[in-house]
Amino acid sequence: MVKKNNNLPSIFPNDDIKLSPLYAAIMAGSRDMVRYLYSVTPIEDLAYVDRKALVIAAIHCDLYDTALKILNTLKLVPEEKKTPEEEQFLWFSLEMLARKPSKIGSKSQPSVWERWLNSC
Repeated sequence: MVKKNNNLPSIFPNDDIKLSPLYAAIMAGSRDMVRYLYSVTPIEDLAYVDRKALVIAAIHCDLYDTALKILNTLKLVPEEKKTPEEEQFLWFSLEMLARKPSKIGSKSQPSVWERWLNSC
């Protein structure tokens, strides 16, 4: 479908990011779908507030790599030039991560290499 209309991932009703395909994939925790939709969605064209919502959803669903990619698109300025809103959002993101210490570095799911070795 995206090959026929490459704007498709960017179309969501009422300009509500929570109705976008990428947000839905993040909330479903579907890593492969998130990876694909991230690659075909023009993240830089999304509104700042929408990208923030995607970061929060990605952290909430333990998709830290996606959260980092989206955070990098926010082009946050050096410490001395941050707006209070940017500063607050960064602290909020860090607080969300800090509340999930058991998830970061957790061995609850095997790594790609472990899964590959176990399949042999």
